[in-house]
Amino acid sequence: MLLFSIFDLDMRKIIKTVFTLGIIKNDKIFFREKLVYLVNLWRKRPIKNYYNKNYDKKVLISYITQPFRKQSFSHTNYFEAKALAKAMDDLGYLVDIIEYTTTSISNMNNYDVILGFGDIFKFYFENSTKEMKTIYYGTGMHVCHQNTATLQRLKDVYHKKRNLDNRVC
Repeated sequence: MLLFSIFDLDMRKIIKTVFTLGIIKNDKIFFREKLVYLVNLWRKRPIKNYYNKNYDKKVLISYITQPFRKQSFSHTNYFEAKALAKAMDDLGYLVDIIEYTTTSISNMNNYDVILGFGDIFKFYFENSTKEMKTIYYGTGMHVCHQNTATLQRLKDVYHKKRNLDNRVC
């Protein structure tokens, strides 16, 4: 077990601690897996009070954290994430951001609004004792609907193609 909070340290200190505690042990595969795990934890750590404001109201954005750590024009979700945060800041909310894959959070009741999507919504509905506003930000079709639609399209193409091949000229 690691003796520190992964969210409070920089990557150099994490790697040094892993070596110091003997977690590596001469096993390169184990080392690589552990290092990848630690790097992912570090990259996906929560962002607290992004705009460093002192508002009374708090919003938890469950989306992606990368746009708040690194500037990029690689995908529209970078602009979307920043726009969501800025809009909530303009409305007078202190903005905290977590990765959408986060499954739980210890201080859920400190928030007035949860915005975004992901596992945190399920956690809120099952565990929170405080009633708060939830805003679902759907960036596309739900996975179940998307998979069903894709399978239906494949079936349609298959039948269409089969009928074209069986035509008599």
